[in-house]
Amino acid sequence: MQLVRGEFERTASHWWWRPGWERGRRYLTVHLTFGGAPELVREAERYLPALSGRAGVEVVPLPWLHLTMTGIGFVDEVSPHALEEVAGRVLGADTATSSGVGPLVLDTLFLGREGLALTGPLPGWLAGMKVAQERVVGEVLGVERPAAAFHPHVSLAYFDAEIDEPGLVAAVHEAGLRDVGVRTPTLSVLELGRDEHVYTWRVIRERVLDLGG
Repeated sequence: MQLVRGEFERTASHWWWRPGWERGRRYLTVHLTFGGAPELVREAERYLPALSGRAGVEVVPLPWLHLTMTGIGFVDEVSPHALEEVAGRVLGADTATSSGVGPLVLDTLFLGREGLALTGPLPGWLAGMKVAQERVVGEVLGVERPAAAFHPHVSLAYFDAEIDEPGLVAAVHEAGLRDVGVRTPTLSVLELGRDEHVYTWRVIRERVLDLGG
């Protein structure tokens, strides 16, 4: 595993209010989650001593580890019927095909302006799944979904201020950088909230993927 720093001058808070968000508002989205992926949970847990207790660094609690995929829309803007159709199609065989493709490899620790994340090369099956999800959401909601950059990552911590970057880098190097292969992520349709400086969710529907390897 390598440590890569993004292009920015100094770190800053992740928790600014993005367009449409406000306290109490919830968002419907598709993520990969990792409650059934012990190899990733163990690796995230191994970094806890290096990340915990640092000023401006907010560790992502292990139950809330996730890889963001495709936004659907705010709860008050999507009808229950449309949500049910999106969830059924997103979790269907035609848009969630991944059996036996081999583990999702995370081989880079990425230090970004707003957080620290595990990332890696974008596999073809995941890119295809993302395209299919965007198509489904656009068709069901009757909206145009322009192609967007997709950089899959699993955040280990978010920043809420400028941090001691050299100290953080030294600590994670001391913890040791190791690749991780995820074999059984869960494809999840979620109702997401972010009121308390952590992303939490209610599961709408989900499906465990068996990537093999």
